Amino acid sequence: MRRLGRPVDDHVRGWYPASPFRIDRSMAGSWSTIRHAGGVTWLTEIIDAASGDSSTVPTLLRKLKVLAARTETGRLAEWVRHELEGYPDASNLPSYRGPFDTMVLGHFVGSFNTEAKNVPIPPMTFPEDMRAGALFTLRLGHSIAEIEDMAAHKTTQLAWPADAVAYYNYGAEHGHIHRVVRADMALVQAIRPISRQVFVGVLDAVRTRALDLALELEQVAPDAGEPEAPSSTRDQARQVVNTYNFYGGTSNVAIGSSQVTQTVELPKPGDEDALLRYLGAAGVQPGDLVQLQEALVADRDETGGINPPQPGSRVRAWMARAATGVTTGVASGVIVAAIKAFFGV
Repeated sequence: MRRLGRPVDDHVRGWYPASPFRIDRSMAGSWSTIRHAGGVTWLTEIIDAASGDSSTVPTLLRKLKVLAARTETGRLAEWVRHELEGYPDASNLPSYRGPFDTMVLGHFVGSFNTEAKNVPIPPMTFPEDMRAGALFTLRLGHSIAEIEDMAAHKTTQLAWPADAVAYYNYGAEHGHIHRVVRADMALVQAIRPISRQVFVGVLDAVRTRALDLALELEQVAPDAGEPEAPSSTRDQARQVVNTYNFYGGTSNVAIGSSQVTQTVELPKPGDEDALLRYLGAAGVQPGDLVQLQEALVADRDETGGINPPQPGSRVRAWMARAATGVTTGVASGVIVAAIKAFFGV
């Protein structure tokens, strides 16, 4: 029988099947080296998963969970855990998870086997302090897998609990709730039809946040998430993550190293002193702060002495220099968050 192949080394007697692939021995011993040689990093995997439809959102979040563990970023780990497992406190949700106003449709039955289905129950029929409550609004504290499942259906019907139905009947009988049907009819079920677009919107918001974070990390710490990344990369990644707004709205951010974390309030729109204090606390050098102040003044001079609605050309140039980390040594995410807060964008 003919033996196909080639000897690997002269001292090896065995034969191995011939292969069209050659391994560069200089690259051996490091999987991350091979990954980088092919242009693939952990961040590019996250970017690909977030920007396309080939990966599910739970899969994307698990990639972020690895990133959080390798960069030791607790804020990212917490957000990922809540997205995967659900939010324990429905009143403290990201803005993209609600509250959403919902329509309520009632099913009523009455004497002589009469009934009325799909009767709208407006919030205005309830006492004022209940109109924006859980019966008429939706807060999605569900796990991302549950939301993904609900997004697969054209409509998801969420029913009022039994005690809410009983309360409605009691309130209607005693005049606390305005009736929408005849007095002899009682509510037996109330449903809230939720369009799939609500759930799709949540999934899209998670993808977008993951993508924005990965792109920002790629600019300042492209090796973030790699098993062999140096500690300096973890520190840079930590600064970006600690200033990233996962939940929506404007709030305080945490800055600092892995040993010390300081919470500093973002500047309010137009508060230049607060902006300079914030960046100074974040580690921007005094000389760089002077240059930023000069850029702010120069941009104001071009708009009649008032702040422009968005960063002017000189502030943008300062931000571009600062983003390289050469002049400030501060992660670009800290600077961008502060500048955006100052201009109210």
